[in-house]
Amino acid sequence: MSSAKALLNDEQFAQFMRAATINQTILADASFRRMNAMNQVVSSTKVTGRVLQNGYDSTGATEDQLTAATIGFGKAELNATKLKALTSLLDDDKEDNIEREQFEQTLLSMMGEAVGVDLEAVCVYGDTTYTSGGNKDPLFSCFDGWLKGATAVKSDGAKGSGSADFVLANTGVVGMFDAMLKKLPAAYRQANLMKDLVFYVPYEVYEAYRAFLIDRETGLGDSTLLNADELKYKGIPVKYAPVLDATDGRTVYGKVPSILTVPEFLWYGVYKDLSVEPHRDVANEKTDYYYRIRCDAANQW
Repeated sequence: MSSAKALLNDEQFAQFMRAATINQTILADASFRRMNAMNQVVSSTKVTGRVLQNGYDSTGATEDQLTAATIGFGKAELNATKLKALTSLLDDDKEDNIEREQFEQTLLSMMGEAVGVDLEAVCVYGDTTYTSGGNKDPLFSCFDGWLKGATAVKSDGAKGSGSADFVLANTGVVGMFDAMLKKLPAAYRQANLMKDLVFYVPYEVYEAYRAFLIDRETGLGDSTLLNADELKYKGIPVKYAPVLDATDGRTVYGKVPSILTVPEFLWYGVYKDLSVEPHRDVANEKTDYYYRIRCDAANQW
């Protein structure tokens, strides 16, 4: 930043994205693409369906009319949208900080973490139709997120009434998990994807499940009480995702979401470059830093 160049080089870009994802549960597990075009279709390659066939035809001769195996398992389309941020650093603050001039690099990581929090939030809750007070929300209306486009991603109300699919107090946490598994498309089971599933849950669901395990008079209950072991339900990891606690995100979605998905099928992308451009405000002895990122999120299934 000392050279006032706006575009981050590859090393700085990697540093920024590492800071953006390191503390974000879902974002860290999701599939990332550094896009080389504003619009890009991405997918994960898999062999689906049956592949073995009878090697003989009806006459007993070798069968040479084989049906080719299907390669590919869904796709997602990313359409990059511009997002911006601004932060300021007073000269006195920089000079008084123990890192002095190097504090600008620390600021890069700090803003990376802050951007990561918001990026995960919009990737989860984004809804282009959402308005707040009659106006488009400055963050959540930028693009449609994973919950808005959820088909194979199962997102359901953890508490409340009315439109919530599952009411935690009524079904219990185990009942909610079972109901989510039952709503999972059969294609997931047929494609042997059950082993790749993950439950992402808010704090109240995570603690309800921990309490359920603790109440069991078994070694597992004791271990859950005393240790911070990874929780699983029927072999599926149950991960606490702080983003699902976000009050403003829950307002956008209208419910308290829990998510059951294959993380590989959650895509987000950043188009080409991320820029951080400093602007000197000499009169006020400060430097403004403008951040610009073009990104999008999409579900593969």
